[in-house]
Order: sequence, then structure tokens, then C-alpha cells
Amino acid sequence: AMVWIAACAAAYSSEPTDVYKRDPYKGAVNAEVIVPGEASARDKVSGTGSAEFVPLGNGRSRLVVKANLRRSNDSGFVIEGQQHGAEWAGSSGDLKIAIDRTGAISGGGVENRHRITFGGRTSAERFDLTVQTEKLASTKGDTLPDGTRMVFDYERRRGSVRPAPSEASSSAAADGKSKKTCKR
Repeated sequence: AMVWIAACAAAYSSEPTDVYKRDPYKGAVNAEVIVPGEASARDKVSGTGSAEFVPLGNGRSRLVVKANLRRSNDSGFVIEGQQHGAEWAGSSGDLKIAIDRTGAISGGGVENRHRITFGGRTSAERFDLTVQTEKLASTKGDTLPDGTRMVFDYERRRGSVRPAPSEASSSAAADGKSKKTCKR
């Protein structure tokens, strides 16, 4: 499954080339289903996930983005690409994704009857990505109409991991303490 990710308007302090080094980014993932003609999102779910660049050699790497929404690794994508200085570009079939020298993430394409777009920003400390898929054509057994969008918003960091709102609530209930969660 492909995921759409939107960028946060936060400050990014590191050199973009640091993006392709070190440990994976980990953090929160929020997803929602938006059906044409409905006033609000039909389904919203939060979870955790990761993003990392797995080295393949000769400047090539595999961008692996995973989400754990309803079960482990139930959403995400993998795209192989090439680093050129502070920039990175990858593709898989018609899908293309690029990271420019400032850390801006962009791209998209059409796959499995869905238009997919990528947008976001990354640095050595952060990986904020929005992946949006728009259903272009129905297939047999579909329950959602054409034009339905699924939006995945990834907020990932290296170092500490902030729990998703649903996890913070359940852990607070488990230990009998009230915890506040950060919302965007």
C-alpha cells in the first residue's frame, strides 16, 4: 500500500547529506480516509512507523517507509534510488520521489489505479512526509467511490520516539496516570 505524507513547517538544522546516514527515523503516523461529498474524514487512525535509507553500494540506497496502524507493517512503501551529493532520487515503475539539497521531499505518479503524491521535508534529525493516494478507478468489490483519498502523515525523528495519541492514551490507562499528547 502506498502512503501520502505532508510536511511540517518546522526548522531543519542539519546538512541534507546527513539524511542518508545513521539510524532509522521512528515516530508517529496518522492516516485518514476522505470520501468525496462527506463533510469529515470517514476513518482516522494513528500508529507508529519508521523510515530509513538502506545502503546498497555505489551511492544507491533503498528508502523503506513502514507504518503500524492496525497491525504491524500494514502500510508503507519501498523505493530504490541514487544519491547525488546532497540530493537523492528514486523510482519504482511510474512512481518517482526526490529529496533536494534543502531536504524538500517531492514526487508522485500513478500505481494500481491510484494517483500518489509525496511531499515533505527531511534532515538528519527529522523525516516528515505526507503521502496521499487518490482512487482513480474502481475495481470489482470496491466499497469506496472514485476520488476517495487516503492521507498518511508521518512525523519521524532520530533519537527519541514520541508515542502516537492512541498509544499514549492506552499506556496512561494502563498505569492509571493521565498523559498529555502532542497534536498538530
